[in-house]
Amino acid sequence: MLKFSRFIVKYRYWFMGVFLALFVGGLFCMGLVKVNYDFTEYLPPDSETRISLDLMEDTFGDIGTVQIMAKNVTEQEAAQIYALISGTENVRGVNFDAADPDYYQGGNALYQVFFNTGNASQETVDTVAVLRESLGAYELAVNGAALDTMYIQEAIAGEMPMILGIAFAIVLVILLLTSNSWFEPVIFLLTVLVAIVLNMGTNFLLGTISFISHTICAILQLALAMDYSIILLHRYSEECERCEDRREAMAAALSSSIVAVSSSSLTTIAGLLSLVFMQFTIGFDIGVVLAKGIVMSMLSVFFLMPSLILIFSRAVE
Repeated sequence: MLKFSRFIVKYRYWFMGVFLALFVGGLFCMGLVKVNYDFTEYLPPDSETRISLDLMEDTFGDIGTVQIMAKNVTEQEAAQIYALISGTENVRGVNFDAADPDYYQGGNALYQVFFNTGNASQETVDTVAVLRESLGAYELAVNGAALDTMYIQEAIAGEMPMILGIAFAIVLVILLLTSNSWFEPVIFLLTVLVAIVLNMGTNFLLGTISFISHTICAILQLALAMDYSIILLHRYSEECERCEDRREAMAAALSSSIVAVSSSSLTTIAGLLSLVFMQFTIGFDIGVVLAKGIVMSMLSVFFLMPSLILIFSRAVE
C-alpha cells in the first residue's frame, strides 16, 4: 500500500490535471442530465396502480390535466378565455359551459384543461407557463398535477443552489472552528466540490434520474464524505511530526488512510445499495446515485486531495 501511495504522490500533478479535466467535463454534463418528475414511473410493474395507469394510457394516451379558474369575469370574457385556452398549442381539449353552474357561477369561470402530453412532461409544464402568461390580465386560481410539476421544477432550480450554498457555509464555519489551520477547510471544500460535480455530471450516464435523487445527492454527499478528507489531513499532520519530507509524510498518511477510508466508504456504499432491492424502484435510483457519490468522494480524497495538500502545504502550515 505504501508503494501505491508513493506512486500517487509522485505523479500528483498528473492526477490533478486529470481531475481538472473531469471537473470541467462534469460541469458540462450536469446540464445534460434528464430529471424525471413522475413518481408513477417507479411503481412496480405488477402493482394495481401501474396496471391501471398503463391501461388508461394505452386507451386514451398520456393526458395531463389542470384546472384554471378565472375570477370576476363576464360571460363574454369567459368565452374569450375559453377560446384562448382552446387555441393554445398542446391543449387537447377544454371542458367549459357558461350555462352550467359547475363551470360558471358568481362571475367565476372554471376550465378543465387537457393536454396532449402527461403531467410530468416538460411540454405540459411549458404549456401551463404559456397559459398563465397569456391569461395574466385575469385573476386566476390554478391547480393540478401539471402545476405541481412546474412548482417542483421552480423550487429545485431556485432553492437548491441557495440551500447548497448555506450547507457549504455552515460546514466552513464548523471546520474553521475545529481545524488547526485556516486553510484546511478550503482544501476540504475543494475536494468535496470536485466529488459532487463528478457525481452529478456522471448522472448523465444513467439516462434519467428522479428529482429526489437530483435534489438530495449533493447535500448528502457533502454530509457523508467530509470525514474522509478529515481522516487524511489529520494523518498527514501526524506524519509530518515524524518525518520532515512532506512527500514521504503524505505517502505514509495516504497508505494508512486508504484502509480506514475504504472500510468506512464500503460499508456506506453497501447500505445505500441495499435500496436497489426496493419494489418501489425509486430506491434503485437513489441508491445508485448516492453510492456513486461516495465512490467519487473516495477517489477524490485518494487521488486529488494529496496534490492539494502538498501544493498548499505552506498555507496549511
